Amino acid sequence: MVFKKTVNIQIGRKLSGKSRDEILAEVLNTFRTLNVVAVQQGFEVIRVTFTDEVSAGRVLQCDNVKLFGISCRIQDSGPLPTMIHLFDYPFEASDNCIKGYFNCFGEVKSIRCQKYLTNQSVFTGTRLISMVMKRAPNRTVTIDNIICRTWYKGQPIECNICGMEGHMSRSCPNMDKCRLCGQHGHFARACTTPWNRAPSVPAPVDPVGTDEAVSEAQTSAETPLTARSSVIMEAVSGEPIEEEEIFQDASEHSDSIEEFTSSASDAPSQASQSILRELPPTRAHEPPLAEEPPSVLVVSQSAPAFLQFSSSNFSTFQQSFSKT
Repeated sequence: MVFKKTVNIQIGRKLSGKSRDEILAEVLNTFRTLNVVAVQQGFEVIRVTFTDEVSAGRVLQCDNVKLFGISCRIQDSGPLPTMIHLFDYPFEASDNCIKGYFNCFGEVKSIRCQKYLTNQSVFTGTRLISMVMKRAPNRTVTIDNIICRTWYKGQPIECNICGMEGHMSRSCPNMDKCRLCGQHGHFARACTTPWNRAPSVPAPVDPVGTDEAVSEAQTSAETPLTARSSVIMEAVSGEPIEEEEIFQDASEHSDSIEEFTSSASDAPSQASQSILRELPPTRAHEPPLAEEPPSVLVVSQSAPAFLQFSSSNFSTFQQSFSKT
């Protein structure tokens, strides 16, 4: 509600050293050309009521009035505005964004920049927002993607640590606690369970396999080709074998030794073909067989494995063959 015959003079603490009678005399002297009927001295404000609306309208045309040489702001008689201090907002930024934001909390009367008391030519960068509040803004606001702080008289006390109202940071019961998990003994930078999450546990790693499993895998990987090769190499190794077995096997395939010593024979013998037919094809995933040292001498490329002799008996075989 606005009273059209009354104006408000914002004095703040500027006249704190003056008595009520001195302030009354100064107000009457300032408006001596007008008919003043009432002067109400409130907390940081003086309400002056005139006999008619015309006198009040003439006073409202001025933005300021000087009392004891100190400039004081003049406003209408509506609800008393609240001075909100806005910190951290860039000095060069426009006030339009500020006005648009704070209009959501009431009616913005004016916005101006604060100056240093010791140097009136330099601004502090703090905005002084005079507004009639319908609801209180938060202590921390975001204007044009800029985080700012606010303060006004009568603002509820809020802790910067826990965010609760009723106490300040220096008396917060959570001052010595971690701000992430709320426990004593460490701070947030050394917290192992932030936001009450359980500590991470590495996933168990399955063992590659026991010695028994590896042994079974190696045994199963052995192919008939490996077993057949061991049988064939037994005949050409240094271990003794029965002579009857050699000639018995030879008689099954040939009647003369010329068949095996002939250099004109290009095709492999029947014995070689039968051995090759018994061997399974080598698979790609099987490990290659270890190479044996060249300790045997093959008489002919077409000769079977049972006629291969070691190098120690080659001279005896050569003499007996030449006599024949």
